[in-house]
Amino acid sequence: MMYIGGSQSEQNHDANRCPPSLCGNAEVLQIWQPGKDLMNEDNFKHLTNTSRIIQGQDADIADFPWQVSLRTSSDSHTCGGIILTDTWILTAAHCTQGSGYTIRVGDTNRNNGERYQVRRVINHANYNDGSGTISNDISLIELSSSLSFGSTVAPISLPPAGQLFESASCVITGWGRTCGTCGLPTTLQKLNTLALRNTECANYMRPISGVNLLSSHICVHNQNSNPQDGACNGDSGGPMTCTVSGQTYVAGVTSWVISSQSTGCLPDYPSVYTRVTSFLSWIRLYVSGV
Repeated sequence: MMYIGGSQSEQNHDANRCPPSLCGNAEVLQIWQPGKDLMNEDNFKHLTNTSRIIQGQDADIADFPWQVSLRTSSDSHTCGGIILTDTWILTAAHCTQGSGYTIRVGDTNRNNGERYQVRRVINHANYNDGSGTISNDISLIELSSSLSFGSTVAPISLPPAGQLFESASCVITGWGRTCGTCGLPTTLQKLNTLALRNTECANYMRPISGVNLLSSHICVHNQNSNPQDGACNGDSGGPMTCTVSGQTYVAGVTSWVISSQSTGCLPDYPSVYTRVTSFLSWIRLYVSGV
């Protein structure tokens, strides 16, 4: 986990862009990869749980049949994932730095659904999680056996090259914490949100020193309706999906958020995703027919 932040004067320098709950707050903020320290859900059973993602709603897996729960060797949820084909899952590289993973698919309850063994994990060779720049946070999981597709298990399409999804209406889903210090929900959560232009996202991040937003990142944030929502621990690796001209695509893979040491995830900052269109060629090196 890498700490970033600035002094009180640095944050007040651009207070009109600073989230209202943090302006003038000298607490050190950090980039947080929301799956990296979530290696065992039992660690959070003592925490108060709610029914929502951060301001999300209960979701039906039939509406998001590409959603996967990535499991540790003890069958605990650690991250999300995205079905590309009957044998390939897309997720975040920071979710797959260990071994012994399995997945569960086809159920709204993260602890149910059919379990599949993992044959191999392919992390992007240039994945980097240090020095203020989290880049190439993407990985592929090949399954040992083929998924059985149906109403609750199905792939999602990759986006066309050059599709930026700027200002698009999108949805994020996952079993991540429902607040910065809450436990994991049992039921899949969904949140309707907006894709930002990278220039807009960078403006939100400006009060925090050391944050480097890349063209291979894509951000979501409900700027006007409810800024207190977004991704958190357990959502990592899961999908950001956007619908354009009636076709739904996976636009992003949950990568990182801004957090504080005292309250965890800070949803008044944008949630940052790995931009899938930046990695289409890399994905197709391994996955055919997508």
